[in-house]
Amino acid sequence: MNTKKLKIIMTIIIFLLAFPFHFFYDKFPNFIFSIFFPVNESIWEHMKLLFTSIIFSGVIEYIIIKKKDIKVNNYLLSLFIPAILSIPIYLIIFLPIYYKIGENFIITITIMFITILLVEKISYKIQNTNNIKYSNIISLILSYIVYPIYKKMSEKINKYLSVILIYTFIGLFVCALVFLFIPSNNFILKISDLFSNIISFVNKLSNKYNLNIDINLYVDIITKYVINNSIYFIQNVINFITKMMFVILLSICILFNINYIKRFISKSKYYIFICNIN
Repeated sequence: MNTKKLKIIMTIIIFLLAFPFHFFYDKFPNFIFSIFFPVNESIWEHMKLLFTSIIFSGVIEYIIIKKKDIKVNNYLLSLFIPAILSIPIYLIIFLPIYYKIGENFIITITIMFITILLVEKISYKIQNTNNIKYSNIISLILSYIVYPIYKKMSEKINKYLSVILIYTFIGLFVCALVFLFIPSNNFILKISDLFSNIISFVNKLSNKYNLNIDINLYVDIITKYVINNSIYFIQNVINFITKMMFVILLSICILFNINYIKRFISKSKYYIFICNIN
């Protein structure tokens, strides 16, 4: 199996996942599911269907890649960039039609499928591109966003103090978001309740239709897998934190030298223009 066939399969899987995901919160109403699945019929809530379907399908895709030994590049980028882009792409296509003719189930489903096709095409291109240093890209984007604030502040106070204040604020803002959306006092209890509800639901389903699903066996397998891979998980967390520190340091370096970078780009453009004339 090659990446093209894989992407065709993943397009179908993402599309099919969106249908059961629409009803997950109704079946299991809890805080965790309210983050990933729609809680009402608003347009914005339905954007969760696209994002969550793509992210969850990424787990299936990763298993297929490992089982079939398929060579792909930039896996994380090929997962998260399409997931994020799916929302504006869908809205750009959907909203003009919605305001023109109103709600239509067939049109909504068709646009969702077209959006999935487009973002999976993007994912395919990313996976077939040579390894991208995504930390460099994030650093550039962060520097570009922060630069206008940095420029204003550095005119009034020391540039080093400006950088410290800006990145301290960003850090505090991220921490505030984490504590806002994931309250620490009852987060573990909510996760525990969520899994208890899922196990109860599967047991009722198994008893009602005589499916003979031993859910406890699967829970034991998952628990053993998590315990056995806990060290690997901790290593990945440390690796992620290290990369984020590198991203911030690189972003600061770019920020300090951004005027030089702009001059270099301008000179390069001028040089290319002269070469084309010649």
